[in-house]
Amino acid sequence: MKRFGLNSGYIGVDRRRDEAGIAPLQKVYLERIRQGGGNYLPISLLLDLYPNAAAAYSTRKLRTSYIGNAIKVRRSTDNAEQDIGFVDGNLDTASLLAFCGVGSGFVTTWYDQSGNSNNAIQIIAINQPKIYDSSIGLTTLGGFPSLDFDGSDDYLNLSNFSTFNNVTVLSVLGDLSFPPSNPRFYDLYDGTNHIQFLVDGSTTYKVKYDLWQAGLNATSFGSITTTHQLNFMLATNGANTLSINNTTISASPSTNVGSAGGVGKIGARADLNGVTFMNGKFQEIVIYQSDQTINKLGIQNNINSYYNIY
Repeated sequence: MKRFGLNSGYIGVDRRRDEAGIAPLQKVYLERIRQGGGNYLPISLLLDLYPNAAAAYSTRKLRTSYIGNAIKVRRSTDNAEQDIGFVDGNLDTASLLAFCGVGSGFVTTWYDQSGNSNNAIQIIAINQPKIYDSSIGLTTLGGFPSLDFDGSDDYLNLSNFSTFNNVTVLSVLGDLSFPPSNPRFYDLYDGTNHIQFLVDGSTTYKVKYDLWQAGLNATSFGSITTTHQLNFMLATNGANTLSINNTTISASPSTNVGSAGGVGKIGARADLNGVTFMNGKFQEIVIYQSDQTINKLGIQNNINSYYNIY
């Protein structure tokens, strides 16, 4: 059974508002949350099934024992900030809408649900991705809440990662637009080496596991999908692998020229070198400091059971 079968970004499409400022289809989403998420069969939480993530960011709850919030939001009217949590495993959009009021809402913190306190943070107002728009309402992808990166200057900072040699990243994103021509979806960086997932010249995906200055281990995969997608990216000292919506695009040999870690960014290159900002939306990023090939199908099925991507 699908989690709830309303797709194609319905929240914000109908721009009418009632006296409380809520669009009709937003009411549908809020009612589904009030009733328990709209899927009357429970979905096991991802990190309960596949634990030991280095970091995990999502607009849904990922771990039963996680008692924190999903995001911290700044509203445009007075720059006040408020934590927004979960209701029955879904983002508490009712509290989000009530807090933003007639203004827009921007994410200052995307909380790490892994238990490692690797929160994704942006303290500079102009660089914060949007979660609620004063004109069109909740920003969504496939009908679910999403963080909207504008392609000009939006990104979130990552820190506190230990250095590692193997990395698996699951990401849910979409509504991609170009330019910029070489956007980074995310980049982990130790000051010398990068592990990046990006678009190469607006036409192909690229995974980099390399010493940037040497230009090594940059692997290009297939053509770009701009719509709602679930990506499985594996970068190791043996191969770079990319799957889109449970279809393996390619796997290419890679020689480890060093390790990466330390810091990073969501939505931009870690060192902000060049015009590399993402123009699109994110809903979930889960990072493992290990090869998760053995769990690939199970992890993807859990994510897709929630978002109904493919």
